[in-house]
Amino acid sequence: MYDQLPTVRTPATRCDACDARLSASTHDDPSCGGLVIDVDGSLQCAACGVGIAGSARCPECGASVGTGTTRHAVSLRPAIAEPELETALARRLQGRVPAPCSVDRSLSATAAAHARDRVEATHHPGRQPESLRDRIAAQPSPVGSYQTYSFEAHPSGQTAEAVATELLQAYLAEFTDPETEFTHLGVGARWDPRGTVVVGVVALKRLVDVPDDVDPASIESAIHEATNRRRRDHGYDELGSDPHLAAIARSHSRAMAAGDYFQHRAPDGTTTMDRYQEHGYESRRAAENISKRHPARGTDAADIAGDVVTGWMNSKGHRENILTGSLTAEGIGVYQASDGALLATQNFS
Repeated sequence: MYDQLPTVRTPATRCDACDARLSASTHDDPSCGGLVIDVDGSLQCAACGVGIAGSARCPECGASVGTGTTRHAVSLRPAIAEPELETALARRLQGRVPAPCSVDRSLSATAAAHARDRVEATHHPGRQPESLRDRIAAQPSPVGSYQTYSFEAHPSGQTAEAVATELLQAYLAEFTDPETEFTHLGVGARWDPRGTVVVGVVALKRLVDVPDDVDPASIESAIHEATNRRRRDHGYDELGSDPHLAAIARSHSRAMAAGDYFQHRAPDGTTTMDRYQEHGYESRRAAENISKRHPARGTDAADIAGDVVTGWMNSKGHRENILTGSLTAEGIGVYQASDGALLATQNFS
């Protein structure tokens, strides 16, 4: 495959001390990462054009080395921005996870660092990049079950969406775990100059406590405000806050946490309308939204509420409840489960 690609001259070193070899290198600016090439005897970044000073030190042991150049295969395929590919792939993977799963910037940065190290390792024979599983195991936040994928591919797609589809079908078709409610997802992708993409993916259940300075009442109020903001944006009147509905909602969030389930119908068959009637709430219509989130430490009430309401707006049935003009009131109930999860119920009338 690679012997059919065009070539350019790139830096080449060999260390007599440790025998490390470097046949290509990339611009060490994290915002660029372009291939370093030889242009009329001078080194420069092929991506941004900045001049690059050749290193006289071995990247492995630090000993003095001689620097020359060698031919290196490169791909001339249209560039696909790594963030675009990561977003497209994450969106598809979120649809494979049973529970609501948010993309975590810290996990994505870890996955991207792993992918970058694997790309660099192709230019340093003998270098063994740290495994993605080891990186996740060293995360400072406590985690429960998790799974990781790390692979490289030479896709043929010309857009981020097309490449994401190829990768999902070829390498991530089995990405799911029905026994685990993953809460966070991280995706990192880095291109090799030869047109190979290296991908790291991690999904985990993060076990964290809700910050001490954020209480359920604050989150309930923030969800109410965020919901009405969405209604105003779409031309609907604001919903009133109904304490009776809030009590019904709070009881359901508490029941889901205690019973370890997440659904509108309780294990005993009780429905939303049943709960309205049990609490003496007279209504000919019962509408309900539910959410389950594992917010990271330091997240404030407004951010948690924004994440919850955004999740509802991205779900057809929940969105219809929020954007129904005939509904005039709502009640929010938030309860924290023993594993740190926040369960939120939103009841309407």
